[in-house]
Amino acid sequence: MLVVREKGGHINININRPHGGQYRMGTIQNGDNPEWGQSRMGTIQNGDNPMAIATNRPRYADRTPQMKRIELMHLARLLLACIAAQPGASPTRNSSRPARANHTPRKGRPGGQPSNLHSNRHSDRPNVWSHGGKGDTLSDNMIQQTHDTSALPYLTANLPGVSGDIKVRNEDFVVEEIPLYEASGEGTHIYATIEKSGVATMEAVKRIARKLGRQARDIGYAGLKDASAITRQRISVEHIDPELLTELKLDGIRVLSVKRHGNKLKLGHLAGNRFDLRIRNTAPDQVDRVRAIVDVLATRGVPNYYGPQRFGVRGDNWLIGRAAVMGDNLKALSLLLGNPGPDDHGDVLRARELYDKGDYKAAADAWPRGCSEQRYVCGAVAKAGGNPRKGWRAVDRNMRRFYVSAYQSYLFNRVLTDRVTRDAFDKIETGDMAYKHVNGACFLVEDATVEQPRCDAFEISPTGPIFGKRSTPAQGDPGQRESAILESESMTLEVFGKHEGKFAQGARRPLRVPMTDSDVEAGADGFGPYIRLRFALPPGSYATCVTREVCKAD
Repeated sequence: MLVVREKGGHINININRPHGGQYRMGTIQNGDNPEWGQSRMGTIQNGDNPMAIATNRPRYADRTPQMKRIELMHLARLLLACIAAQPGASPTRNSSRPARANHTPRKGRPGGQPSNLHSNRHSDRPNVWSHGGKGDTLSDNMIQQTHDTSALPYLTANLPGVSGDIKVRNEDFVVEEIPLYEASGEGTHIYATIEKSGVATMEAVKRIARKLGRQARDIGYAGLKDASAITRQRISVEHIDPELLTELKLDGIRVLSVKRHGNKLKLGHLAGNRFDLRIRNTAPDQVDRVRAIVDVLATRGVPNYYGPQRFGVRGDNWLIGRAAVMGDNLKALSLLLGNPGPDDHGDVLRARELYDKGDYKAAADAWPRGCSEQRYVCGAVAKAGGNPRKGWRAVDRNMRRFYVSAYQSYLFNRVLTDRVTRDAFDKIETGDMAYKHVNGACFLVEDATVEQPRCDAFEISPTGPIFGKRSTPAQGDPGQRESAILESESMTLEVFGKHEGKFAQGARRPLRVPMTDSDVEAGADGFGPYIRLRFALPPGSYATCVTREVCKAD
């Protein structure tokens, strides 16, 4: 059991876990020197063995209650990792059910979920779980057992953030797709530019398809956009009267324009996204701080982390994907439909408990109507007599792909974390697979000294792996570090192709992306003062990678 308490600027963490009959206790004590600013030092006392730590966090006393809860969770995991690393420590495996450590994006912070899966909300309480497979027991890589994007290292760690809130209102976060090509005006496909507010892309597609009497798979789209924003993006529908799209009226969705074209829109058919954001609850006179951070990002690039959207509200999308890649359909379904967390409540809690008890039909009926995917899959498991393989195959194909991608994203973030920590994410190393920003091609770096000037000019960047059955590994030291990450997961490239190979082909992804058209200004409206931040990013990159550097309020 993990108990975390805060009193008088001190964080006390007690761990009551069977281990040789011992009761393990640890305390993290934050210092009180205001000159430390963003650099926090503390001591973890594990029994008789103190361990010094340093965290890149604002002074604890300066943080909001929500941020304190996240800080508690972050430091708790550090303590657990240190305990697990002690000689002779081999914490027992919890065989009852997995839990996880995660935090929930609150209103006014970046984050969200691109579908209605895991729609129940969770707070920031820490918890720990063990996978239960080979190499899955709690160990010295405790921090790797859950993915909390707030713990990812900052590139601009030496520059203070401005705190503040993002997405206080949908109007504070405006995203506009930059088309990869313009519609030609001829063809059987109708391209519609839509504006939506408070609706995620997948939900918008389902609503539009239902209104038009089509299947969701008939609707093409180039990118996924969050719900908590105003977003403008294109969709495509074939063999339809353009007037039906022009006259389409749905809550939170309106059609701005329509035009014919010759092909269906597919994921990736965009050149990038423009962002227009307002940071609330921060002093406008801190605009110079924002400019200083933006200047670094514009020069060195934005760390190309996968953001919290990829990992879901429960923070366990990658765990579902990992189980699927390993062929453990039973565990994947348990994480998706069962495994109630400490903050599940109402119908969601009841549905998850019923699933864990094996009463799949009752669980299907218990899921709220907004959780249509869970209801459907639970029903499929019930019809299959609990057969996990048939149950997993009932999961929507796009969602299965999304879960596998979440696991690949988690592994990529680990590679990028290493490079940012070593201050090498914009440095070419011999053995790297380098990315050409002009056309997206990759090549093996045989001599880092020859290629570094091109990297300095932002012509090329080092890449990290999207592990898959056909991914090209790096060589030399970069390749060894990538292999070590796979080994720590008891994973191989061959395993990616064994069970979910069609969703795990593999690729390379640049460790950094250029930020263009950036602008920062202070302003005010009827809702108060704000700092306005505008910029553009390539497709597949997350605005949260910019805002987290600016605010440092993770």
